[in-house]
Amino acid sequence: MQRKDLMTRKIFPTARRLKLGLALALAASCLAPNAFAQKKMKIFGFYPDFDLTPMLTNAQLDLLTHVIYFSIMMPADGNLTDTYVTTVPTSGQKPGVNGQKLIDVRDRAQTRGVKVLLGVGGAERSDNIGTVAGNANLRAKFASSAATFCTSNGLAGVDIDWESPYSPPGGAQGNLASLVQEISSAFKPKGLIVTISVNGEAAAAYGSAAMNAADNVLIMAYDNGDPSYNQAVSEMGTFGSMAGSKSKLVLGVPFYGRTGGATMTYSDMYKANPSLGAGTNNYQGYMFNGPDLLSQKAGYVVDQSAGGMMIWQVSQDAVTTQTAGGILLSAMNKGFTNKGATLDKVVPISIVAPNRAGRIARDRESGYLASRTLTLAPGGYRLSVVSPDGRSVRFVTEPGQSGNSVAKLAGTASGRYLYRLQAEPGALADPAE
Repeated sequence: MQRKDLMTRKIFPTARRLKLGLALALAASCLAPNAFAQKKMKIFGFYPDFDLTPMLTNAQLDLLTHVIYFSIMMPADGNLTDTYVTTVPTSGQKPGVNGQKLIDVRDRAQTRGVKVLLGVGGAERSDNIGTVAGNANLRAKFASSAATFCTSNGLAGVDIDWESPYSPPGGAQGNLASLVQEISSAFKPKGLIVTISVNGEAAAAYGSAAMNAADNVLIMAYDNGDPSYNQAVSEMGTFGSMAGSKSKLVLGVPFYGRTGGATMTYSDMYKANPSLGAGTNNYQGYMFNGPDLLSQKAGYVVDQSAGGMMIWQVSQDAVTTQTAGGILLSAMNKGFTNKGATLDKVVPISIVAPNRAGRIARDRESGYLASRTLTLAPGGYRLSVVSPDGRSVRFVTEPGQSGNSVAKLAGTASGRYLYRLQAEPGALADPAE
């Protein structure tokens, strides 16, 4: 099978459990007090199929929890298949996305602990949502086929973005709620999520039922004039009064500026004026969110115990040598950490075992998990992971691909972690390699 065949690239196949003598070298006294009581924040980054340049770097992915690959049209018959999703977009109707690009984004994101959702709808791609939402059979078909598609292809779920009009037309609130409820029912048993993207100034058009059924509500608190702090507070308050829990709410922010009908990315602004101040939110009439304002909004999100933040769109950030994760994305993360919050993600560490039974690469080994991959043979050894400040880090192990074992850090932010390996008595080390 060719790699571009989406359904043949399953990210989590059933694997043989590798018999490795893993022991957790963890002393409870080494953990910081309340280490697991920190608020966990999500950051969703929209990443459009039509604008994947530049490709997201590992440093950027480390500052995200979710990527929403944008976007496909809802299939008119409700049947979400590989053939439909990977139909190459044309200048007219735009049903699908580039399947190879979706695979590449998924694979790269998941190595950094980032979950990938498939966007459904959006401007110029929302035509069929009303039809499917208004028909019980089509709703059920979409929910079932989307669950199968996401599970088979290693995606975390879907985002429903009903636009054009920007919100469900009159009388469609119940249909949207029914659609999201149907999707949620099909998704939850498989560990998938469904989010909805909503116009920040049209809360009433969506209704509480749809919000309550969604795992997260992504508020597009921009494109309605100046995307100011006060506007964010106002729109979060409106949706907060309708959603069943504030923890569902995700505040959307722009990585671009707007003046009238014209837009300019933050990356282009920064290239034109590298001395653009962190407290500046207006560039030649383009109203945008600078680093200081984004940090302030992030702090507000934490104070409100909301779910996190969303970005349209993440590739519009300015990446520099000094700020490899992006100036704006880094500012958002700083706003979280200043309030004692961390990203809601785990960093995967792959433990790969070649077929050299009873041996490990060395009797002792240590180093930084720069690539998050250790090459080990089956055999008795002890593995421990330590944070940069010397604290033991808790991790869990799961079966991986091809008989490998995968260890995942539990409740930690991404970063450079030190691993330590030591052979158990009787485990023979390979000759020096």
